[in-house]
Amino acid sequence: MATIDIISASGKKGAVELSDSLFSEKLNRAVLYTLVRSNLAGRHHGTVDTKTRAEVDRTSKKIFRQKGTGNARHGSRKSSPFVGGGRVFGPHPRDFTIRLPRKVRQLGFREALRSKLIDKEIVIVNEIPLTEIKTKKAAEFFKSLKVRSGMVVLDKPHETISKSIRNLKGFRVAQTDQLQVADILKFQHIIFTKESFEQVRNRYLT
Repeated sequence: MATIDIISASGKKGAVELSDSLFSEKLNRAVLYTLVRSNLAGRHHGTVDTKTRAEVDRTSKKIFRQKGTGNARHGSRKSSPFVGGGRVFGPHPRDFTIRLPRKVRQLGFREALRSKLIDKEIVIVNEIPLTEIKTKKAAEFFKSLKVRSGMVVLDKPHETISKSIRNLKGFRVAQTDQLQVADILKFQHIIFTKESFEQVRNRYLT
């Protein structure tokens, strides 16, 4: 059985046992690509909108007579060639979400976590010793862990930890139910508390 050390303020204390297959099996990079693409597409709001000639507020009176002017025939100022006219084939609100089966999403999380385990980029701490909102203390804590950037994963909301870390460049706080594959792969290190890693392990790594 492979193990990961649990780090405490006084040094290493305890370990988490994991199956050897998590380290020996080949990574499914196709699933990782699919999940990252789905995550990023879901962040695309798709709220941009343009008006067609049916929606612009301009006169529909005929601009000039049909014949004898030497100009092309036009029937309305709402037409797209005119300034203020409607736009042809412009963007409209749409949903960019790429929906994936539940088993594919679960496999993607498993593969993302496995990639971090293989690269030794997962850190498990016994606790995060922040009793007051102090960004400086948070920076010192990560410096002691030798972590320059990473995502801190908590098992439940913690205002003191979140507010202490939010102004640190290269760091982010998330809960276990907010994790996305794109974020797991984006950050250099993933810092779990003992409780949050237990939740993730039971859900994806068993």
